[in-house]
Amino acid sequence: MAHTDLITVTINNWDKHNPRKDIKRPTWFSVDNRMIEDPDFFAFNHGEFKSWIYILSRASQKHCGTIDVHFDHAERVCGIKKSDMNAAIEKLLGLHIVTVSVRDPYVSVRNPYAHVTHTNPTDRQTDRQTPPPRDPRTEVILEFQIDPSISEFITKFKITQEVQKGWLDLYGIDCVRREIIKAIGWLSANAGKSPKSVSGATRFMSKWLEKGWENYRKTIPSEKDHNSNKNKIHVIGSV
Repeated sequence: MAHTDLITVTINNWDKHNPRKDIKRPTWFSVDNRMIEDPDFFAFNHGEFKSWIYILSRASQKHCGTIDVHFDHAERVCGIKKSDMNAAIEKLLGLHIVTVSVRDPYVSVRNPYAHVTHTNPTDRQTDRQTPPPRDPRTEVILEFQIDPSISEFITKFKITQEVQKGWLDLYGIDCVRREIIKAIGWLSANAGKSPKSVSGATRFMSKWLEKGWENYRKTIPSEKDHNSNKNKIHVIGSV
């Protein structure tokens, strides 16, 4: 097989898709259940989106975030055209979701960092700077990745995953998402009151959520209201 039919792909942050490392032969992998709504994937056509699922599936089968992508296998087994796989990998590179190791300099998928010699390489496809290494303790958890503004807020203030998960446990995803977006709007209008430190941002948002939760709770029907509505329906039905 020619080298042009093979490329090595590494899924960055593979642990996010493989939360159960104790399972030696996994039959599933994890993705956000709102991935199809993610704006990052809006430009992916059907074949390119299928290519990304193929890469995730192969990584899960190999139990490893680095795999060899065989173009002929993808087309023969899954009906994925080489052009779609190439396009998908280029877009994933642009989003910094994967990195690639190209074995043949004439392979059609470009490695955007292959010929860059300066210390802060630029992705030639997207003209975006390569992000610096990130602390996994402050990575944005899956539930918040769907909203770019929330992800940016959490990243900017280095909110730890422990705190993020604590907010979800206390207030639920709907309330937390809504209140963070409201807080972002308030801070935008009151820039002088923006937190100056990580601990300050955590305290600010925790207090904001506590107040927001009290208002949010008032919109949740109580069990008494639920039973009252059931009784009304029963009486109406009996007339």
